[in-house]
Amino acid sequence: MTYSEELEECNIEYDRPLTEKDVTYTCYLIECVSRLTLHRNKETTSKLGVGGIYHIMCFIQQYQMLDPREASEEIIEDFNLDMGDFVITDISPQYFTGIPDEYRMGLKYGELVLDTKTDNESYAEAILRVYKNPICGVIDDYECNAYEECRHNTKIAYEMGYFECQ
Repeated sequence: MTYSEELEECNIEYDRPLTEKDVTYTCYLIECVSRLTLHRNKETTSKLGVGGIYHIMCFIQQYQMLDPREASEEIIEDFNLDMGDFVITDISPQYFTGIPDEYRMGLKYGELVLDTKTDNESYAEAILRVYKNPICGVIDDYECNAYEECRHNTKIAYEMGYFECQ
């Protein structure tokens, strides 16, 4: 079964199409899971793969009814995600202005996914593509502040392959 067929099946099963808000909430949950498991977002999405990301999107309404931590723990258990050693708060105090919360980063990545998704890829494929891109390492580097760039500048940086702060 192709991802398009799976997506159609998901839509039929839940009687509604996936929305842009579903993409953003999926990115938010990826951020929550990554922080709980002490992994970079790229590692989390690589472990989930397109199928795992697609699964999260299919069950997004159920996850939205749970506390975000509970939803994240359920995803960690369902996909047997291990613990890493990446501590997101481990940054130099001279750069510390406050780390953006999971929701803010979910919005940032959701926007990037929606702005760069092509017609021939599913939302799940677009999410995985974005998180695998090296530019995401820069966005997640809170000493660089690339995460604070406006949506348009983030898209341009993604397309060019770098941020000015690199």
